[in-house]
Amino acid sequence: MTKYGIEQTPLGYDTMSDVNNELEGSGSHAIFAGSFAGADYTLNQTPLQNASPTTDNRFTFSPQTDTCSGIVIRAVNFTVSPDHPFISGNGFGTLELTSTVTSVPYYGVQKISVGTGGEPFGNATFRNWNSSLTTLAGACKNNIEPGDSYDGFNSFIIKQQVSPVNVTLTLVTVEVGVK
Repeated sequence: MTKYGIEQTPLGYDTMSDVNNELEGSGSHAIFAGSFAGADYTLNQTPLQNASPTTDNRFTFSPQTDTCSGIVIRAVNFTVSPDHPFISGNGFGTLELTSTVTSVPYYGVQKISVGTGGEPFGNATFRNWNSSLTTLAGACKNNIEPGDSYDGFNSFIIKQQVSPVNVTLTLVTVEVGVK
């Protein structure tokens, strides 16, 4: 009872089927799962010397349009804290989240493959990786192109001989525990 009369709050809940269906679509669950994976790129800013000199015997330079010099692949991984994996009792519990970010550079990468996890959450992250890498291949079409697709994997070819591309994997690890 409130001063405005009797108010009721309807109870509702999602089943795992509801969540899985939402992950396969384009709603908030799919957007959330997709945010755990992605790729960004840096366009090459180094100008190239044109092959033919001008009439006064000088060379000109042109930008390397549609060429990447760097790719950052982002991923998030959740793990269970080995120190606090569960809680028991009737008292209050505290959820602990500890995150670390690790970036590892890779040189000379010639192919990136991404695949589905075979389950709805993994499929949603795969779709985001695939979408961002496809966008990247469109922006960097001189040295990155879509490759083969097989057994739930899509690949992207990096033509290092055109212009070197540094690839960095940025992994955010979130450790979940309770106290």
